[in-house]
Amino acid sequence: MKKITKYLLLLTIIFTISACSSPLKRNELSQVRSVAIINKAPEHPYYTYIGTTVFNNNRDEIKELPLKQTVNQIIVDRLASKGLQTTILDNKKLLKQGQYDLLIEVIPLDVYQQPGTLGYGVYQRSTFGIKTPIVSYVYIDIAVSSKKNGRSGRRGRMKYRDSSLIRAEESLKGVMPKQWSMVSQREKEILINNLMKQISQSVPKSLSELGF
Repeated sequence: MKKITKYLLLLTIIFTISACSSPLKRNELSQVRSVAIINKAPEHPYYTYIGTTVFNNNRDEIKELPLKQTVNQIIVDRLASKGLQTTILDNKKLLKQGQYDLLIEVIPLDVYQQPGTLGYGVYQRSTFGIKTPIVSYVYIDIAVSSKKNGRSGRRGRMKYRDSSLIRAEESLKGVMPKQWSMVSQREKEILINNLMKQISQSVPKSLSELGF
């Protein structure tokens, strides 16, 4: 129990201290008319189980949940409410084909010392039968840079760990099936709802920290 408590505390500290932002000033934002968005996050969240050896590891995509599309839509709607025009691009090379005042990049990160995590998903690690708590995570950066001068100093790190993961713990009884296909429909709904709640809270918060 002590090890699990320490594990939870460590993740909470990491998620908290990793935030950084330097919001756009009102006069800077007033000069912006068009924004390009490049989202490098996975199309779907990952369902990751890490065992004692690599032979026990498994990572599936939760294809029922198109989170990349959801993140894009949240950003587009938020910027539209500010009167900004947005264009979603596949890569930076396409920037040369259009006129954009700002570039917003969504950059997926792995959770510190948690292999198999990237951007967002559900995760559990088991070592010699000792299992960590089931974690529903969102861990991505939103970076803003000006196309005119190429600077990318303003960043707002998006991170969130939803307390509703306790519901998943109760439903799954602290043990994640190795594969997503082995999870019951009810348990899938709980995990998907957790991630949707985390994304819907994290993305607007991070955009707010950046000045949008």
